[in-house]
Amino acid sequence: MKWAVAILVFVSTATAFSGMNRSPHAESNLYGRVRAPDVAREVRRTFDEILARLNRLKRKHPQLAAIERATITESQLAYEHGRVRCQSKAQPCSFTKNACRLTINIMHVAKREEADLHAAESQLFELADGTYLDVYYGVLAETTATGRRFERAASSIISTSLENLRERLASQTGASRL
Repeated sequence: MKWAVAILVFVSTATAFSGMNRSPHAESNLYGRVRAPDVAREVRRTFDEILARLNRLKRKHPQLAAIERATITESQLAYEHGRVRCQSKAQPCSFTKNACRLTINIMHVAKREEADLHAAESQLFELADGTYLDVYYGVLAETTATGRRFERAASSIISTSLENLRERLASQTGASRL
């Protein structure tokens, strides 16, 4: 009886690692093992790319005076300069001179239902393994010409970097935008 269990475990393990259960979109390395994209590494790379590009704009935009204080976690890049006060969704935010708030959230979620619980304005990218990237970003600045220029420049950098992220993941797994 012990031999039957051992053989069953061996056959089950051999089947699992033989490649029969591979996703058609997953990459294989030299040894034939499936390698999924490292989503966390790509997200961090994207945050670093955004931060570096914003840092290069520091001289043009006073809102970026302290961009080196931006915080990066595994799923968020956040930066605030000056005082930004948003009391409610019904009222516009108030800003001190050259104040801004920049937030980028990228969540790797397992199910679409989980992604649907996040911000209504977020973008959703489906990965080939059936998981999703839920991406939200917001740039707030005072409603002056300087503030609007900053918002356009920052939004352009962020959207370009997010598109680069989507393309890198698509080249690895066949990601698509929903």
